[in-house]
Amino acid sequence: MDDILARYRDCEVDIHYLTKDMFSDRGVLTDLGERWLELTKNPGGRNAETLLVPVSAVRIVKIIARADAEQDALLRPAGGEGP
Repeated sequence: MDDILARYRDCEVDIHYLTKDMFSDRGVLTDLGERWLELTKNPGGRNAETLLVPVSAVRIVKIIARADAEQDALLRPAGGEGP
């Protein structure tokens, strides 16, 4: 299972838990192991917190933003004059 999750390391995700009340956490999937996921909420911020989540408690991992999204950013305005 962690081979599949390894593709999403450093992505922003929503983790939905196996609970009746549809509880979830959003953060960056910073590390993973055979039985645990490490989710960092508000990474780089003053109120950053790290959660260790047992894989057995996870119902769905929803990908919000891929880690490589920054590579698609424009370095200059579209239609702008180049050098």
